[in-house]
Amino acid sequence: MKLLPRIEPLEDRIAPALIINPYTVTYQNYETDSSGNQIPGDTVVVKISKPLFTSANAANHILEFTSNPSSTTIATDSYTGNGTPEFLGEINLQGNLAAQGMNISVSVIPQAGIGTNSVNVGNITAGVISNNQAIGNIDLGSVFIQGNLGGITVGDSFGLPGALQSLTVLSMTGSSTVLGSIGKLNIQGNMTGSLDLIGYQFGSIGKLTIGGSLMGAGNDPNADKGTGLIEFSGHIGTATIGNITGMEASNTGEIDGTAGGIGVLHVTGAITGGSAGADSSGNPVQDSGAVFTTGNIGQLIVDGGVSGGGAELSGLVSANSASIGLARVSGGITGNSGQDSGIIAVGKNINTLQVLGSITGSSGIDSGIVTVGGVIGNAAVTGSITGGSAGTAADFTTGAAAVQGLSGVIEAVTIHNLNLGGSLIGGAPDPTNVTSDGTANATADTSGAILANTVGSINITGSIVGNAGPENGVIAALSTSTLGTSYGSITVGGALTGGAGAMSGSILSNGALFGAIKSVHIGGAVTGNSGSQSGEIYATASLGSAYIGGDLAGSSGVSSGEVFSGGPVTSLHIAGNLTGGSGAQSGYVDVTGALGTLFIGKNITGGSADNTGEIIAGGALTTATIQGSLDGNAGGTPISSTSAVEDAGYIQAGHIGTLNITGGVTAGTNTEGNIANSGAIRSATDINSLTIGGAVTGVAGNPVIVTAQQGPGTSIHLRSDLAIGSITVKGATSYLDVLAGYGPQISATSGVAALGTPVDGSAQIGTVTFLSTLSASNVVAGAEPDSNGQFGTSGNTAHLPRAGAFGILSSIAKIVVTGAAAGDSTAGDSFGFVAESLGSIEVNGVVVPTGNLIPGTPFAVSGNLNLLEPLVT
Repeated sequence: MKLLPRIEPLEDRIAPALIINPYTVTYQNYETDSSGNQIPGDTVVVKISKPLFTSANAANHILEFTSNPSSTTIATDSYTGNGTPEFLGEINLQGNLAAQGMNISVSVIPQAGIGTNSVNVGNITAGVISNNQAIGNIDLGSVFIQGNLGGITVGDSFGLPGALQSLTVLSMTGSSTVLGSIGKLNIQGNMTGSLDLIGYQFGSIGKLTIGGSLMGAGNDPNADKGTGLIEFSGHIGTATIGNITGMEASNTGEIDGTAGGIGVLHVTGAITGGSAGADSSGNPVQDSGAVFTTGNIGQLIVDGGVSGGGAELSGLVSANSASIGLARVSGGITGNSGQDSGIIAVGKNINTLQVLGSITGSSGIDSGIVTVGGVIGNAAVTGSITGGSAGTAADFTTGAAAVQGLSGVIEAVTIHNLNLGGSLIGGAPDPTNVTSDGTANATADTSGAILANTVGSINITGSIVGNAGPENGVIAALSTSTLGTSYGSITVGGALTGGAGAMSGSILSNGALFGAIKSVHIGGAVTGNSGSQSGEIYATASLGSAYIGGDLAGSSGVSSGEVFSGGPVTSLHIAGNLTGGSGAQSGYVDVTGALGTLFIGKNITGGSADNTGEIIAGGALTTATIQGSLDGNAGGTPISSTSAVEDAGYIQAGHIGTLNITGGVTAGTNTEGNIANSGAIRSATDINSLTIGGAVTGVAGNPVIVTAQQGPGTSIHLRSDLAIGSITVKGATSYLDVLAGYGPQISATSGVAALGTPVDGSAQIGTVTFLSTLSASNVVAGAEPDSNGQFGTSGNTAHLPRAGAFGILSSIAKIVVTGAAAGDSTAGDSFGFVAESLGSIEVNGVVVPTGNLIPGTPFAVSGNLNLLEPLVT
């Protein structure tokens, strides 16, 4: 005969919980209708893997029910007995050693039309944990709740086999503590409760799945803090979570690995920080929508974005003293008003960084940032990196200084490769944050920036754009106190544009002692602005090569629109104009070492301040091509400056090999004061070849000046000191001084001192050819002007030969003027071809005799243009 299973009521009532067998108990679930009224619900089946339901008394010690689930107290072994549906408040296994390793299942048999197909369980208590010590604790095997679980306390020790093999629930809302590890934790919906895994390295989760969100329970900064929180002391193998969402309460929507790391963290939605707020003690909301680990994260994958909130440390992933293998954020990284909002922070390295979207800072101090203490291997950002306004000020009403920080930044000690699909854009100041006088805005210290000490390559599809804050829209060193920076290739598809902030819209390899850039390629223009060093390419030590696809233009900022290299430059190509501005050293190329190849596609034009529209190379300028003109002032328009202006529209090098200017050369004018080295070319040693394709036009008192100091190799070629090999001018020439034996230093901006410094009385000139007319000009080798600053007079004197060149006479081998040659029409003026030895002179097709010149006596060529061989000193 087949025996029927024994069914025993737990206590007498109309619809009591029933013991089906020692492994199974059923009861009717507590439900509420839409009005909140209690109604009968589904049938619930409680199954365990060990035969502990041997009697009603035994079951009563394990299953604790109440008819009032809102009550905070569950009365042990107390039942209503009136037939009303009940809520399973607790499964209590504390001290029940027979339940060690037991499986638990709480499932639902749906009752058509009345149930919700889910069941809520208040708590599972498999012991008490206090100060990391277990009191009457056991481990459990597999636990399944077809509904919400308030919390669980489980785990008898730190080590194996683990506190809980698996836990599967629809949601979790209460507080849980686990001493040891969980093999698998599967929360199919949201987790708004807290889970604390302790036990040193054993406080771990093998596989974590949250189908909904890990999120705070609400926005009360006092009551809801510490909800939606997972803390672990060991590690998490893999975690898949829908969203991590912080609230207006601290430690909400948070994963906190106090000692370990995470193998794979996959957030299928977004990581979002919560709002700003403060608790009743005035403590600000922080750690909202955040992931903290002290161990490595193998893979961080966020299918949505990482977004900060108003709370501090919100929208944050931090591997504080560790590394991340792969970090992929598909929805961008966005800061907010909270300090440290919208951040990925890594203490060591990120092997691969992928941001499918933009990195955007905001008004929060340190917002919208990827910060790495070591190396970023390969990085790709498909959108832009954009800075925001700075954070707060201590007191804007009193004019207190702003508290500043980073905004929209990637920073690392080393970046191997970085591809940016959009632009690098500095942050604008917040117009609402003004000081009491209304003049100052809060702007970030560094915003819209890439900061690194070592870079393999950076490729930016868009532009680099500066703004009002300092160092915004910038590629720069982590700190200006960094001893060395080394950059490989930097490519910008668009323009490099400075802003009102110092060093904004710039590329700066600016280590304190050493800063190198292998190559820079800018597809568009490089443009300065009112900020000092805005629109600048700067390398403390050396710049290999630089290409600028448009203009290099200065503005009102000092050193704006500048290219600087503290060492040699292989090549510099500027496709457009080089234009100075009103700021000193604007529209400026400064190469401390040699400059191999120089190309300017259009004009070089000086500005209204010193060192504007200037190219200076401390070493050799091997080959230079200017396909436009060299102009001291834009279009010849005079400037008006009461201060003397020097070096505007100016070229200087330690040596000039070949310099070809397709257009003309024009000296500038200053209607209010002095001007010198405007439309000038100087070499600290020699010039091999200079060709000017257009006219040369100086003015009285400020001629176009070409000087070379001395010839090369006189110790080898004892009779040669060739300072200028050849000069050819194809257009009409007026007010030009070609001076051999003159150094580039000028001590004043008027009179003789503006010509340069006579240093070599043995300097020689090869051939000078004027393929048009010549007027009011001088060609001089090794001689000084008279007391009136004029040449071609008996007052000219030969300068002393430089050391090592004694016995060599200054000379001009040949001068050819195909058109007419003369001085000017001003009485008392004098111009001349002057050297201790004059060779062939031909003017307008006529050979001018030089064989019988009397030393110290001028010989008139035409008007007040004279030949002179000064007395040998």
